[in-house]
Amino acid sequence: SYNLFIGGHAGKAATSGTSNTFIGGKVGRTTTTGGNNTIVGSQSSYNQNATCSNTTTLGSQAGYSITSGSANLAIGYRALYSTSSGNYNVAIGHQSLYYQNNYYSVAIGYQALYSSNTNHNSSVAVGYRAAYGYRGEMALAFGYYALYSSQTTGNIGFGYNAAYQVTTGQGNIGIGNSTLTVTTTGEYNTAIGACAGQSLNSDKSYNLFIG
Repeated sequence: SYNLFIGGHAGKAATSGTSNTFIGGKVGRTTTTGGNNTIVGSQSSYNQNATCSNTTTLGSQAGYSITSGSANLAIGYRALYSTSSGNYNVAIGHQSLYYQNNYYSVAIGYQALYSSNTNHNSSVAVGYRAAYGYRGEMALAFGYYALYSSQTTGNIGFGYNAAYQVTTGQGNIGIGNSTLTVTTTGEYNTAIGACAGQSLNSDKSYNLFIG
């Protein structure tokens, strides 16, 4: 009851699910008892599990691979595309959280958190390709290409290219445009201010730069 299905094969398997809105071709085609889902766009939530609930996907192929995951929000073409079991994620933007299969992550912007993989959770990325290749946990990336290459835990980048090349180094903080841009394996560095720590050798750790 309280369902709205519009489009070829939209909600075709629904049985007892309630409060669902499916708009678009093949939208929510496998959902049977799941409820409180809003799915709009061709093949959006295409593979959603029969019992998935509380999911919102808006855009062509948004949330395409969701199976057992619930309470996800995906807005944009192929946003949250490869997620299967991840829960409580927010992806807004073209291919944001594209390879994500995790929990409690937020990505806003074109290909933000694009390459995040299994068991890398609780990250926030806002900006064009922010944390694009991130494979760690608990990242904060705000800005164009912030934390672009980061692959480990607990890094923070605020600003254009902030901590751009950090790979295996953890606990780095870059606040300001082009901070810590060549640091790769160094750990626990803090740089505040435009271009602060920009030339720090790739493997140096425990440094503070201000200004």
